[in-house]
Amino acid sequence: MAEALAQNVITSFVQGVISSNLTNLNNLASKEAGLLLGVRREITYIIEELEMMKAFLRSAEEKQETDFMARVWVRRVREVSLALTIISFLDWLGFRLRSLCTLHVRHEIAAEIQDLKYRIAHISDCRLRYGITAIPSSYYNASSSMGPRFVDYRLGALFIQEDQLVGIDEPRRKLTNLLIRDEKQCRVISVLGMGGLGKTTLTKRVYEDLQMIGEYFDCRAWITISQTFNLNVLLRDIIKQVASLDHKMDLNNEDLINQLEKLLKNKRYIVVLDDIWSIDAWESIKHALPENNNRSRVIVTTRIEEVANNCCADASGVDYVYKLQLLSKEQSMELFQRRVFGHNKRYPEHLENVANDLIAKCGGLPLAIVAMAGVLKSMPTPDDHQQWTNLLNNLSSVFETNQSLEGMKQVLLLSYNHLPYLLKPCFLYLSIFPEDHLIIRKNLIQLWVAEGLVCNQYAMSAEVVAEYYFNELVSRSLILPSEVGLNGKVKSYRIHDIMLEVLIFKSMEENMVSIHGKHSRSSLKDGNVIRRLSLQRESNQIRGIPDDVNVSQVTSLLIYDFQMILALLPRFRLLRVLVFENYSFDCDEEKVSFLQILSKFRHLRYLSLKGTSLKSYPTKKMKSTFSKSLSKLRNLVTLDIRDVGIRRLYSSVAKLKQLRHLLMRNSDSFILPLFNVNYKMNSGVLLNLKNLQTLVGLKINNMEIAEELGFLTQLRILKISVDSKSPKILSSACVSLNKLSGTLHSLSLTVWPEPPERFNLNINNHPYLLQSLQLRGGCNLPYWVSSLNNLATLTLIIDNKNLDNDLGVIKRLPNLLYLTLSSFYYTSVELLFTKGGFRRLKLLHIYGMEELKSIEFQIECMPVLKKLVINGGWSLTRVIGIGFLPCLQEIQLISAPKRIIEVLNSDVDTHKNIPKLTAINVKDN
Repeated sequence: MAEALAQNVITSFVQGVISSNLTNLNNLASKEAGLLLGVRREITYIIEELEMMKAFLRSAEEKQETDFMARVWVRRVREVSLALTIISFLDWLGFRLRSLCTLHVRHEIAAEIQDLKYRIAHISDCRLRYGITAIPSSYYNASSSMGPRFVDYRLGALFIQEDQLVGIDEPRRKLTNLLIRDEKQCRVISVLGMGGLGKTTLTKRVYEDLQMIGEYFDCRAWITISQTFNLNVLLRDIIKQVASLDHKMDLNNEDLINQLEKLLKNKRYIVVLDDIWSIDAWESIKHALPENNNRSRVIVTTRIEEVANNCCADASGVDYVYKLQLLSKEQSMELFQRRVFGHNKRYPEHLENVANDLIAKCGGLPLAIVAMAGVLKSMPTPDDHQQWTNLLNNLSSVFETNQSLEGMKQVLLLSYNHLPYLLKPCFLYLSIFPEDHLIIRKNLIQLWVAEGLVCNQYAMSAEVVAEYYFNELVSRSLILPSEVGLNGKVKSYRIHDIMLEVLIFKSMEENMVSIHGKHSRSSLKDGNVIRRLSLQRESNQIRGIPDDVNVSQVTSLLIYDFQMILALLPRFRLLRVLVFENYSFDCDEEKVSFLQILSKFRHLRYLSLKGTSLKSYPTKKMKSTFSKSLSKLRNLVTLDIRDVGIRRLYSSVAKLKQLRHLLMRNSDSFILPLFNVNYKMNSGVLLNLKNLQTLVGLKINNMEIAEELGFLTQLRILKISVDSKSPKILSSACVSLNKLSGTLHSLSLTVWPEPPERFNLNINNHPYLLQSLQLRGGCNLPYWVSSLNNLATLTLIIDNKNLDNDLGVIKRLPNLLYLTLSSFYYTSVELLFTKGGFRRLKLLHIYGMEELKSIEFQIECMPVLKKLVINGGWSLTRVIGIGFLPCLQEIQLISAPKRIIEVLNSDVDTHKNIPKLTAINVKDN
């Protein structure tokens, strides 16, 4: 799938490397010049072939061919296409074209290209020899009965017996209440959730309930949509159901819409549109469903949040999107037991542990639970512990062979099949992460870019495009958000265990990712060229990679809790991505050996060593080796060296001119950072890193670095510490920040040690794009903060002298969502939040105020505040006005006196929301 980017990659390469060598042709013999020109013609031929391959593969992907022979042939085409694009080919060719010094090398170039041409011709011959014809579309068309071999596995959801349903009562009640709400307008209710969650089952039950009641609706229709559909046939189907009319004659869509409008004009109708996949589909259907002010209702079920919201766009601010949730652990177990052993029966005691593990694997997804239960129930001895364990441990293999899981697999694959072409490889890439792995959104975006799965589009950078791609996966319910900001932005996520199994299955089929360790029994297939490799430790087993497995073309290596790695690393020669996090070395010699190996990965674009400590005593050799190793990695785009234990970047890092993201420590903690956790940098380094977009963890302790900072005019995220001992350094840092104000989206500045006089961050050019601002140490609130209309997050150390004025400025910020307030130690503080302002604030975090005496909220001071966190208020005696926070849902106390718990318990009990109150590290007064 990465072949979609191949044309630009190879064309750019030809124009660069080859053209640069052609300038030296006058120095070559005529025979040698002719050979080089011949190489160029051959590469032009390959580029043209690649363009045709790219078009063919895109067509094949969109049509979703199901014939096995055709799929094998498509895979072979993809392999050849990838062979032209991976770094091994470019690297091999580039090296030889730069070293045209021997006739032998040039003949080797020609031979390799001839081999590629042969493979292309051979694939073409195979198509003719085996009669593989043009690939037809095999999408199911729900309204045209295409293809006798298609099985719609979704139909089973329409015919589930009542006693087989679990956890449906509350959703059933809520959805029914939305439908019978006393509103004359025709309302659209969207039922949203990932595939297999039970949207169709729930909607069918409610639909039948209303049919039994009878008096609510005059007529009804249930229509199952598909990823493609025939509007004419669909309209006929609706007419047939609402009026028992079956048109034999040919009528166009306009005539059918007009007739349907007449039929429904004076009737109270309910129409279900099950499984809508696009806004275009809804737009084409909705005009046939008239607004007759007769309390009519339309229900749509969909996996896509954007579609759900669009269908309900005319709801006048009322939320008509019902988001279906995963089953609880108890509900999951009840459904599982019913399906395996029958109603009101429990599994035998010896199966308890493995049953719990299987339920956890299903993750509350009803379709997965039913499918797993089906496999176990079909076994000769359903209570055999070994068979249950085999299913749990070999699910990837069972996916390929067991027909009981085929329905679940196909239902979940529908979501994959409907993805836009360029999004499919991004989604498949998620199979590279281990089960239950917490994936940080920013890290994933940088990985996508480094892998070449996302590139610049028009005026948008690759990172911005990747943000859109990520949001699309969230909207399509394909990933499970783990941490969601109060602005609705997903910070981290996980992949549902069953969806991960489907991803691994599809990724193996497409040869996108290979997994060794966990799932190694099936993912390292014979004959597949390994491109991306994920090493994952399974239980206590440690497996090495057999010597006969060829890893010479691996371009991405991600290592998760896999210990036998140092001996393996030299076998990887062409890495572009290396994730080597939280690794424990046995000795200093191993650390030095690793750094020496690392220096040979000259093509790395993404390197994360986060948590892999390189700290050593004595440190001189280690620092030197570390610096030299990094200096060799001149193609690096992302470098994450947080918590590696080495605190200085030397001048050699200045050679990393492609670097866009440099992360040197984790500065997300609210604790004031000390100098020894920030990186020092030699003068002159920043001048060569002008492509930086992210710079995290730098200590500015000299004038040169302070001045050089101003040259990083691409910076979007900046987290730095400035030495306050020199006023000149502070002043110079301000001048540099002034130069960066037009691009910064996030700024974290620590001035430390606290200066005798609080520091004013004077910037003439207001950083109007700022969305996050953190000021720690001795910083005053800048006057220009009042102009930051985009600011969503603010962390500030307040000063009692300016407290009222600062809160007055902050409260007027129109889009502030998160506010963290701290103060100097041993400074008596009384916080008063007055009426008005803070109109969108959802989280208030009060931190580290050792002498905080009281907190008071006046009426209408924070109308939408959801969470209040008080951390470290040992001297706190009063919290007044909790009842004036109408949307409050949670209060969290950390390191608080017992007397405050007692006061707040009383306030919580009388609050209309009864907020959740949690307390950690409580001490007696």
